[in-house]
Amino acid sequence: MTIRTLIPFLAGVGAATVLAFAAGLLAEEGLLSHPVLSSAVDQLSRVGVGLALGGAYLGWLAVVLARGVKEVATSRALAAAAAAGAPRNAVPHPQQVEATVRKAFGSFTGFALINLIIGGFLVIFLGIFTLTYDEPFVSGWIVFGVGVAYLAGIGWLARSVLHTVRPAHEARREAIAAHWRTEDEQAAWDAAHETVRSSPARRPGLGALLSYAGGGLAALAFMLLHALLAVTHPDAERWPGGRAGTRATYGADVERLIDVGLWGFAICLTLAVAAALAGTLVEGAVQRREQATLQQALADPSAARPDEDLLGRHAERHAVAAAQALSGLAGAGTTVGAAILVLGSGVISDLSNLYSDAETIFADLRPVAGITLAASLAALVAAFGWNAASSGKNHELRNALLKRWPVLPEPKADSEGNVHRARRGPALHRAD
Repeated sequence: MTIRTLIPFLAGVGAATVLAFAAGLLAEEGLLSHPVLSSAVDQLSRVGVGLALGGAYLGWLAVVLARGVKEVATSRALAAAAAAGAPRNAVPHPQQVEATVRKAFGSFTGFALINLIIGGFLVIFLGIFTLTYDEPFVSGWIVFGVGVAYLAGIGWLARSVLHTVRPAHEARREAIAAHWRTEDEQAAWDAAHETVRSSPARRPGLGALLSYAGGGLAALAFMLLHALLAVTHPDAERWPGGRAGTRATYGADVERLIDVGLWGFAICLTLAVAAALAGTLVEGAVQRREQATLQQALADPSAARPDEDLLGRHAERHAVAAAQALSGLAGAGTTVGAAILVLGSGVISDLSNLYSDAETIFADLRPVAGITLAASLAALVAAFGWNAASSGKNHELRNALLKRWPVLPEPKADSEGNVHRARRGPALHRAD
């Protein structure tokens, strides 16, 4: 459940980023009438985007570590069950098989390689810059030392994964495969294929429709943004690090259309976030109702097999929709609260003239920002606990469903469109 809680948190950070960007565009174009408000929004959007990028990086690190821990924990639990003489007809679930046959911490090793290459170049450049600086640059040496220590830690973890964690994981997979053989897995797959019946396609519910609407509004906002940038900055260099170019000026009618487009961009983004949140909450209510229906069916020995789509959704682990919404709000609140605290503290006032009045504007908001940040972190912890408790509570329901009505696993595809072999048939006998 860790990954399913962290990803909505990162989505919340991303939502706060794009909303801050939208507000920054309004301030940049002078559409916020009060000069102090315009300055505050501009500063908040700049700092918020920077903090969001840092938070996204840390979230990426947390996700890849959580995925590796899940893989190792799954193989350990299955190895212990095999050593204890678990029944051979009680084969592991395809999700467990998938985690066992994958290379342990495979996502982390890719993350570490990217960090060591890119981070190494950045640290070397910083070291040369600090060394050749005209005056003693203490802060530069501090950042250089922290960067070297961080990269050394990443490298040490990657080495431990390759030389210690992964060989032990593979040894456990071999022990598990020796206990549950290919014919045991095949028997379970055959039983599932025999009992699964076809079902009509399920029409999307209100929650899904709201989520689709949010995605459509986000796409519309994205297209509006690019159209506006093409009109207002026609000479901009459209590549990373390119110059923004000068702001083009037009007649009153065209400028009015640009203003309407900017407000439309901001409104579409706001509605997209609201629709996605509402869709998640509605989906949560549907999820609870479906679980109650399945509990009633299990209590009736003569009940017919439920709809395949319904069984499939509840025979695998799923995060609580409301907890995911709470995690997303925590991501947005953490970004905004941290940005206001940084601005109100005055620590960046000397970095640029843009932030010369930041402490004056945001000092009074520091208590509110501190409460927002603390509440957001508490909400994230609550989302973790909620998902963990729900997973434990629904464990018996999932087991009972799979025992009475075997279900084929959901054929989830990766980024390249490939479905893992553990979701298509026996897979324990061979590692990835």
